[in-house]
Amino acid sequence: MTERDSTTGTDDPAAAVPPSARSDRSVRVAVPAALRFAPVARIAVSGLAIRLGFDVGDVEQLRLAVAAAANALVDQPSVEPAGELTVTATWDDRRFGADLLLTPPTVASETIERIERELRPLLSASLVADVAADGVRFSLDPTMQGDTGEGEPGAADTDAEGIGAATDAEMAAAQPELPNP
Repeated sequence: MTERDSTTGTDDPAAAVPPSARSDRSVRVAVPAALRFAPVARIAVSGLAIRLGFDVGDVEQLRLAVAAAANALVDQPSVEPAGELTVTATWDDRRFGADLLLTPPTVASETIERIERELRPLLSASLVADVAADGVRFSLDPTMQGDTGEGEPGAADTDAEGIGAATDAEMAAAQPELPNP
């Protein structure tokens, strides 16, 4: 039997910990910043999102985007041999976030532009990305889908910035070539 927490008034010991600090709402994986380890980011993020019950189509978009970003982050001349690619996934009841960060932060401006270009066809109203000098941050929020005009929720044709949502053909064409380990 658990004791009642006097600060929260509940029997749940996790309730005393702020949601952002709960370890059951985040996973962190760190790998060497090398092209042969980039697939680990894709596998960790997509596997976890599926396990948490996110829509298979949304997870496929996320998987393709994470693969493209991870490959581009580690496949640049400025990456230090002793560098690290850290993937941190966080979630709540409706959103899933994944940060891919390089240590030390060495993302060149040309690489930022290349990642943005490669991600453009993979993003939608429910999947957004922020590319910065230290890495890429993804946010998957299925509740942010647009309206098809027929009263049924569905993927929007364009997101808030006017970037067109990817078609299946665009997603397949944008899938990066993965190296053999």
